[in-house]
Amino acid sequence: DSRLFMPPTSPPYWGAYAFHDNNRDGLQMTLALTKHYNQAFHEWHPTYSLDLHESVPLLYVSTGTGPYNENVDPIAVTEWQWIANWEITELNRHGLPGVWTWGFYTGWNPSYLLWVTNNHNSLGRFYETFGNGSARTMERDLRDATYAGKKVTSRQWYRHNPPDEKLRWSLRNNTNYMQSGVLASLTLAARNADTLLENFWRKGRNSLERGRTDKPHAWVIPADQPGRDRVAYLVNQLRRHGIEVHRATSDFEVEEGAFKSGDFVVRLDQPYGDFARSLLKISKFPKDAEQRPYDDVSWTLGKIYRVDTQPIDDLAILDLEDTDRVQEAVHFPGRIEGYGSAGWAIAHDGSTRLVTLRYLLSDFEVQASDEGFEIGDQTYGPGTFVIASQDGLESRLEEALRETQLDATALNALPDVALHDVDLPRLALYHNWVSTQADGWVRYAFADAGVEYEYINDDDVRAGGLRQRFDVILVAHQGRASLKSLVHGRNDIFGPQPYRPEDNFPSHGVIDSSDDITGGIGFEGLAHLESFLDDGGTLVLLGSAGILATDSGLVRNVSRLSAGAVATPGSALTTMVTRREHPIAYGYDDVHHVFRINGPVYTVPKHREHWIVSQYGTKPPDDDGDSDSDPSADSSKGKDFLQTGFVSGQKELERKAVVLDIPRHAGGRVVLYSFNPLHRFLNHGDHNYIFNALLHWNDFPAAVPKDDPRLALD
Repeated sequence: DSRLFMPPTSPPYWGAYAFHDNNRDGLQMTLALTKHYNQAFHEWHPTYSLDLHESVPLLYVSTGTGPYNENVDPIAVTEWQWIANWEITELNRHGLPGVWTWGFYTGWNPSYLLWVTNNHNSLGRFYETFGNGSARTMERDLRDATYAGKKVTSRQWYRHNPPDEKLRWSLRNNTNYMQSGVLASLTLAARNADTLLENFWRKGRNSLERGRTDKPHAWVIPADQPGRDRVAYLVNQLRRHGIEVHRATSDFEVEEGAFKSGDFVVRLDQPYGDFARSLLKISKFPKDAEQRPYDDVSWTLGKIYRVDTQPIDDLAILDLEDTDRVQEAVHFPGRIEGYGSAGWAIAHDGSTRLVTLRYLLSDFEVQASDEGFEIGDQTYGPGTFVIASQDGLESRLEEALRETQLDATALNALPDVALHDVDLPRLALYHNWVSTQADGWVRYAFADAGVEYEYINDDDVRAGGLRQRFDVILVAHQGRASLKSLVHGRNDIFGPQPYRPEDNFPSHGVIDSSDDITGGIGFEGLAHLESFLDDGGTLVLLGSAGILATDSGLVRNVSRLSAGAVATPGSALTTMVTRREHPIAYGYDDVHHVFRINGPVYTVPKHREHWIVSQYGTKPPDDDGDSDSDPSADSSKGKDFLQTGFVSGQKELERKAVVLDIPRHAGGRVVLYSFNPLHRFLNHGDHNYIFNALLHWNDFPAAVPKDDPRLALD
């Protein structure tokens, strides 16, 4: 009986890193599944592919409600409609009720696994069948199930044969519907193979022609810009997607300006030019869309990688002769510049590889500057690594620079500025057993950057003694978590539930294991976290994980806006550094942007605003004006508040904290992030919000307001 509450039936891990986000890795291509799927497509170029899912009654065949991704060829969109109607007709003809289309999903986001086909001129379709979550036969009640604002049991233009309000459903029903839909779809494909193949060719030709007729005609990616590691990553990502990238072999000039030899040119007069346009142009979800966004609504790679990309409207860009097509992975080997024996300076220019360099040099002493300084005609900002000469260091440094794409300047004398030691923390990444998805992306980002940590679970927290083992404990974003789920975890009414390797299930417990994954940390574990803080530990909470501190009382004077007050489903928003001296802000411009998915919006009393490291928008602290007259304006710094994506509740979000650094009166500190800097390994430009905190964990400045030092602490 479906009215009986069922325990979770899936194991805590689906793969080494991602759970269901293995379906949302299409743009990053980080997971083995995505890499193999992408490789298979580019090897075989199938004209048609199907993707099967389970979640929606009884069988949904995809078209989506719209708005559709505007960079998908119109032929593909009408193919979706054509095939969906054929499938519904065929299954109705065979007497299968509850088959429908349109009212689920949008068709906007190109990051799904299947979209490797839609992004590359083929045709990709997905299906949702009504899985039970187990193999049992169950009675299912559909009376309250609604999609796109309509009951799934109602008759609509897109669902002429709705299901009954109650029915018995089994794995056999699920399989029958799935198989019937696939056979109907493949029948149509087989009968129209020549048409589908010609459409594949026509979509490629249309893309090429649009590159010649529609502005912009290309993008230029300057090679010489801060964060060369991210420049290389962007170019390499485009090439991994099959997009042609060229590199100038001489200086050139177009209407948009002068560019240098070595700069990268992405021409749009190519078969995958539409996809390149999708990845590089500013993407804003339509404000007048009738249906809410289904997933992340923006993915402009230049923005989320924090790389300068220049659209080119001048048609002359397509006539450049002095260019070579990039054939190999781009890498800018770092090196030591100049001569000097006192040591080296490595500027913090926003590179996400400074943290990698520090771990590669973990056997040596490294310091960072508290403030900016100049050497000759070169300016170095706060956070610059200053490394004094040490035995055996130079050869290791040269090797590490080549790997991390960072340059060092040899010094005749160390700069006369305040420095602090860059001590690597004893770092723990704590996960519960409710969801291991977001911490999987943290593990992936840490592995990529070479960050060392210990992966701990509820058992470790309940055991206590955390400060003796760790300096910093980080908790990943927890989705739509509540304090109850964060503290008490999986319902222990079904416990104990062991998750460990067994003879019959050798894959269990491969990532992490426990004798019982129910019950959470409990109040006992919460008390141990408080003791960790009291003993001087640092708790770093990403996104909704912050509820663990704000709602439990681990920190005071921090509240949250009500759910629904703000919506930013994957949006680049203008932000401003409010504490320039704070290490978390190293490498970021005073005014920059972050990529924010939905999550908590933290508020603090006015006399606690000195905790805010950076804020949303650029309005000064004393500006409480109304922005309703122009919801995208942020005129004080000449930038739009919304740079990509979608925002609702801008007025409520402006001047709220991006990051809060909260020193507790009893000891330790809590760092709250109102966004997720490590979202699906996508927003590389935000990674330093975490890496800076780890590198300088014990060098945060005291938060002392000028008027009353007693207000500095929680």
